[in-house]
Amino acid sequence: MSTTVPDHVRAAAREVRALFDRHQELAIAMNQASSRHEAAERQLVSGLSADALRAIYGPQGPDLALSGEKPAVLQAKFPIQALEQVAYELRTAYNELHRLSEDSRINASETGAAMERMTLGLIELGLTRDDVQRIDVDQVVAGTIETPVR
Repeated sequence: MSTTVPDHVRAAAREVRALFDRHQELAIAMNQASSRHEAAERQLVSGLSADALRAIYGPQGPDLALSGEKPAVLQAKFPIQALEQVAYELRTAYNELHRLSEDSRINASETGAAMERMTLGLIELGLTRDDVQRIDVDQVVAGTIETPVR
């Protein structure tokens, strides 16, 4: 049986849809920031010998495999500036990851609240919570849903 969705429930569904889209954007941005962080980190540690790290950190320090290469920052024409640039890239990528993680947490909280408003509105139409879990949000946004006959 087709049922028309009230405007306030459609509004909640539109908000849910927008928050789902924002979640996807945040996930992509977090992946990009993580990749930048990893790339900067590789410039610092690729080729470092375990012996050199033990000399710095002691016998319990980091144990990286020997690669036979020097880190990219040591191969640069101006290694100090290269090290400063990599340190900057690490800081900015880390800070961006932290900010995006917080944005993602807030988005998840807002999504839960919007989902609950939509769910309660659909329950008012006679659906159960199980029914609501099977409903496509985009159908709710469109304004007509198929409701089970009981």
